[in-house]
Amino acid sequence: MINTLRESEESATVILVTDGIESCDGNICEVVQAAKNEGIDFKMHIIGFGLQGEETTQLQCAAKAGDGQYYDAENAESLTSVLNQATEATVDEPDGNFSVYAIKNSEPIDAMVEAFETGTDIRVDSKRTYRDSTYLYLPPGSYDLKVTPLENSDVNPISITAVQSVEDQVGHQTVSFDGGIIRVLTTKNGESWDSSVRIYAQDGSSVSGGRTYGQTDDYELNPGVYDVEVIALALDGAETSHRFEDVLIGAGEVVEIEHEFKSGTLSIGVNGSEGLVDAMITIYDTATGSTITGGRSYTSASSNPKTFIITPGTYDIKMEAVAISGVERIYTIERLVVNENEETSAEHIFRSGIALIGAKSSDELIDATVKIVETNTKTNVDGARTYTSASSNPRQFVLNPGTYEVTLNALGPHAGKTETFSIVVEEGKTTEKITTF
Repeated sequence: MINTLRESEESATVILVTDGIESCDGNICEVVQAAKNEGIDFKMHIIGFGLQGEETTQLQCAAKAGDGQYYDAENAESLTSVLNQATEATVDEPDGNFSVYAIKNSEPIDAMVEAFETGTDIRVDSKRTYRDSTYLYLPPGSYDLKVTPLENSDVNPISITAVQSVEDQVGHQTVSFDGGIIRVLTTKNGESWDSSVRIYAQDGSSVSGGRTYGQTDDYELNPGVYDVEVIALALDGAETSHRFEDVLIGAGEVVEIEHEFKSGTLSIGVNGSEGLVDAMITIYDTATGSTITGGRSYTSASSNPKTFIITPGTYDIKMEAVAISGVERIYTIERLVVNENEETSAEHIFRSGIALIGAKSSDELIDATVKIVETNTKTNVDGARTYTSASSNPRQFVLNPGTYEVTLNALGPHAGKTETFSIVVEEGKTTEKITTF
């Protein structure tokens, strides 16, 4: 590349994308500087792809020697972004005449620097510091600088107004971010536990947040006073969150806060006359009546009994059988106590039998509506249509044991015909009634 420019005697902008130190005997910085000293007119920008730490030292030196910028690209998306920035800075662009250096707690940091005409949103130039001084070109005049810290920080940007760029002078601005860290750890019964974290300023606005994933988690913020709320995940009950109020952090300070959640295990088994029963389970706080959590037991041994991790307390449990009809399809357990670090178990058996209800004529199945009423309470407990398919006629109903009044209303060609009869359903047995219209 340098030989080509030497022979052509033309100006050029060079963008070098590299995933490591190239040849030049490992001394790319000296090679670029020697070419500039020779008078070859070029500007070199270097993009380091996926590089870290000391791998970038020579490349940053070479970019500076080539009157260009060094850019970091972590992945394909960021590579596209920095390529766009690099291609905007050509050899014809004036050299930078205003430097900015960003530090935090006395250490250099990577920051984005934007320069605007004072009092406007007209951006004149922007550069990243990459933990070093960056140079912007600002024509003589007055500018507002906005400097935003990068590297996963929630420290607020700093704005500096009415910075002056003077002709034939190189200006400079050091920007100091003094951040502090809130370090959060949540545990449950003595073991690290996953929680979400929300951090609020004193005016109630949300300033940061995240998730601990069962580890200590750091949140870097401007010095000040904050409220920190931790919310335990995969834990139900009345005490799944805790708020630390008026947490004070100073510049460069690390404030550690820890909260211990308590829990027990609640295991609910739902059975029936024919084995495991699918049921909706709802858990209520006894003191307040509020719903705490819930779920379905299904009919698999992997989920029935249904297990809940729940804070210690007293709870009411409602089980509602999904596929059983009748006045006894709901069962409630009151004032069940869950203790810390203990397992509490409860079980209920729903009794049921099967009723097969069908409709036919002398030579075919008949579509009819079926209405089933519990005789003693006059409660309408179930209903459906028989249609004219052998897969649904007779129609199967799973019912609590008891006496029921069944009404069939024929549809189609037999519309208007009705029959009402009584059936007795016994636990674990099948009762069949086929009506002939």
